Amino acid sequence: MRAGRAVLLAVALAALLAPATAAADHDFNGASGLGAWAKLIHRYGRDVSATDRNPNSLGALPADRVAIVLHPRSLSASGGADLHSFVRRGGDLILLGVPHHVALDSLFGYSVRLAPGPEAAGSASLGIPVAPVRQVAGVNAAIASSRSFASSGPLLPILASSTGPVALLGSVGSGSVAMLGGRVGLDNGNILRYDDARFGLDLALHGQRKVVFLTGRSGDAASGLGALPLRWRVSGGLALLAALALIVFTARRLGEPADRKSV
Repeated sequence: MRAGRAVLLAVALAALLAPATAAADHDFNGASGLGAWAKLIHRYGRDVSATDRNPNSLGALPADRVAIVLHPRSLSASGGADLHSFVRRGGDLILLGVPHHVALDSLFGYSVRLAPGPEAAGSASLGIPVAPVRQVAGVNAAIASSRSFASSGPLLPILASSTGPVALLGSVGSGSVAMLGGRVGLDNGNILRYDDARFGLDLALHGQRKVVFLTGRSGDAASGLGALPLRWRVSGGLALLAALALIVFTARRLGEPADRKSV
């Protein structure tokens, strides 16, 4: 019985602590992560944070922010509507990919499409600025996603490769929206090549605005232990460890139970 309780506590502890860093590791570490970009922004004196909340239940983001959405395909119509409100109130939005059409309809009211064909992992192209805007002011050439945009609607191409636009810029109300074909170029493996570091800074720095990375995917924080803040998971894990230690101590003190006599 005691062994069973100990196993259950150990399993619960693992469930509490294991999910805490999985998303962060994937999104910020490794060659495809964005940790170097985040550190670069912070080095330039900006407050940088990240949230793994479900992107479709963010609510009202403060308008004096630069919000970077890492997984735009997870956005629903309601998530697109929340971001539409954020930008209309003056927020700066950066999408590292193209959202589903229902989210685009809520965000822009029109469709934007990438050129057909799968993108090989880590594949890239070389883009050059094609518009005199702040987001590419210090860029001569930058590595970008190999997927170009087949349709940009009224959005302005600001970076283009030999196959077409690879970064777009638009406005909604008082704010701005930058959309890239993917994170290639701003990832750890490429950000020090060409002018990609400068491109990352031009995109993310707007006055002294705080920068928030929205790392959540649809369903990430909707339910279960993963919805708990990290500090709660850690404190809960410590409580479980204390309970486990108490069980072991009690078992050693009392010894094995006497065998039950049959009646």
